[in-house]
Amino acid sequence: MVKVEGSIAQIRYKNEDNQYTVALMETEDGDITIVGILPALREGDYVQVEGEFVFHHTFGEQIDVRNISYLPPNTPEAIEVYLSSGAFTGIGPVTAKRIVAAFGKKTLKIMEENPRRLLEVPGIGEKTLEKILEGIEEQRDIRDILIYLQNMGISLNQSYRIIKEYGERTPWILSNNPYKMIEDIRGIGFRTADAIALKNNIAQDSIFRIEAGLRYVLQEASETDGHCFLPKEILAKKTAELLNIHPNQATDVMFQMVIQKDLLVKEYGSVNGVYFMPLYRAENNVAGRLAKKIILAKEKAEEETDSQILEYEHREGISLGEEQKEAVHLAMSCPVLVITGGPGTGKTTILKCILNLLEQKGERAVLCAPTGRAAKRMEESTGHEAKTVHRLLGYRPGEKFSFEYDEDNPLLTDVLIVDEASMMDIYLMNNLTAAMDESTRMIFVGDMDQLPSVGPGNVLGDLIASRLFSTVYLHKIYRQQEESNIVINAHRINRGLKPYLNQEGKDFFLIRSKSSEDSLQTIVDLVSRRLPKSYAIDPIGDIQILSPVKKGETGVNHMNEALQESLNPPEKGKKEIRHYGILYREGDKVMQMKNDYQMEWEAYGQKGSGIYNGELGRISAIDTETDRVYIEFDEGRVVAMEKKDLDGVSLAYAGTIHKSQGSEYPVVVIPLHGWNPLLYTRNLIYTAITRAQKLVVLVGEEKVLSLMVENNRIAMRYSGLANQIFQMTKNLRGK
Repeated sequence: MVKVEGSIAQIRYKNEDNQYTVALMETEDGDITIVGILPALREGDYVQVEGEFVFHHTFGEQIDVRNISYLPPNTPEAIEVYLSSGAFTGIGPVTAKRIVAAFGKKTLKIMEENPRRLLEVPGIGEKTLEKILEGIEEQRDIRDILIYLQNMGISLNQSYRIIKEYGERTPWILSNNPYKMIEDIRGIGFRTADAIALKNNIAQDSIFRIEAGLRYVLQEASETDGHCFLPKEILAKKTAELLNIHPNQATDVMFQMVIQKDLLVKEYGSVNGVYFMPLYRAENNVAGRLAKKIILAKEKAEEETDSQILEYEHREGISLGEEQKEAVHLAMSCPVLVITGGPGTGKTTILKCILNLLEQKGERAVLCAPTGRAAKRMEESTGHEAKTVHRLLGYRPGEKFSFEYDEDNPLLTDVLIVDEASMMDIYLMNNLTAAMDESTRMIFVGDMDQLPSVGPGNVLGDLIASRLFSTVYLHKIYRQQEESNIVINAHRINRGLKPYLNQEGKDFFLIRSKSSEDSLQTIVDLVSRRLPKSYAIDPIGDIQILSPVKKGETGVNHMNEALQESLNPPEKGKKEIRHYGILYREGDKVMQMKNDYQMEWEAYGQKGSGIYNGELGRISAIDTETDRVYIEFDEGRVVAMEKKDLDGVSLAYAGTIHKSQGSEYPVVVIPLHGWNPLLYTRNLIYTAITRAQKLVVLVGEEKVLSLMVENNRIAMRYSGLANQIFQMTKNLRGK
């Protein structure tokens, strides 16, 4: 970070919507361009900026401003420029010159302390003075608030959003209940609001503070750990520890929030679970709809299914196992069916047979998956169209989250098939079941031994745990049994057995290293040189590095930087752009991190829209004049992204194991160093290795691998879905 002091000579650009500003700043060492969110900046301002030097290919060196302090101009010339900048109503260049000629260096002090002396300046009368005073007051208000916010440690970007939301009420809000910002302003979280509150001497046991603390603990439990609720005692204890108060104080406020219907308490045996209302409603809705399917279902034996399966086997030249035949049978009539199994257990074969038999019966089936990559893989493997859940339901982007298909407008289909169901969180399940007609049969396919969803809930696990839905467990391995150790080792790991390592001619290897630094160097060498040379593969397109963490030597962020430098180094003529500390370069491998249904693309003369969470692409070009980045995704789809769109794009030489769910890659490389020991779990390594199609390379310590295989601890998720399904089914049957 650098600090530079000087006057603003020119505002070259200002976006009135977000206040992004490009300005020329005159300093003792010469002119420099500054950029950033600078809402109150005017020509003539004398400021001190703090930020980082960045290089723009067209405009050269710039300072990306993180903090700014407004200083009084210290020379008559600077004061004159400041007054004539247009910041003050009633003062133009001629009047500014006269004012400075009259008062010199004391000009700003006189305007602040005794502004009526401006009547001494030729050409300024009462009406002009009134306009000038209005301008002075307006500027003073904005500056004072901005300085106040910066003294509270709030960034310029956040300061602008706060001023835009609250205006002159900002100091009052921050002094009395800064926690209101958490709900009103995007990007303001509990930690920021609490720091402001404590600076303003708001009491530690303030009701506003305890309410915000309870919300924060529940939110963190949901977003970080996937919980739908927390037991009352745990919520009180965690909140008390966070706020340094007594648990009883947290409990008292908790029950006030229950009375106000901000929270809800649900009894599960000896556990009193405390919910956010949206999460409770989501669970309750899903449970009610599925319970109704159980009650209304009229399962019937499909006598012709056996003969149809025989015909299918003969036509396809295959033989289905007993588990597979059972799944096909149940799919013909069950209101809700779960099919779960690891890699190579024939899930795709089952789906193909089910789709064929449904077609013979004249029944319509729609296929979907939680992510774009999972949907694409489902479509490729089955030969039938598959969509993301969001696209299937007709997601309508905008501030209000809504879908075309819902309870009032259900999606008409006989059968719905959901692949990679372990990735479904409770919110997505709520939207999906809302759009299903009562007569629609639902088939959930997944691997219950993989990591649970990133979002809250444990949908697939809860469906199975309820024991109210037909569930087929696939155990027998049907593919790659003879030639591949990937599938064999996946099943060995799942049973707590040590995987086969480094067998000649096989596809599962461990390269030992003694430290995170050694592991990183080995991975860079593997990806850039050894694997491409040995297996004739594309180091960028065919190899994916997977890690459970983002930070650290072998975290995703650092590995992406190292691999970018090795696989796509800077070259003359190769353009770059930096956005929020991440350097993007032409040729980089990137991933779309969120669904964007409105993003337009073009491919071989065809146009369309929609780029989805998890899609991989390559940066084909960067236009440094317009700050546009052109990314080519699968099937030749090229999108032109503005710089702000890069918020949803990350480098993708390395990615998280969680983000890889639903995807497969030819080669997967996994570091076994630099993780928190709490991450040494069986389902984490199982999920990672089952992403590989042709080759797995582990780099690190064998003892870490052994600890992961031995540790079958699955982090418990507080979810009430299974209990609610059971209770609702019982209630409906009792009617």
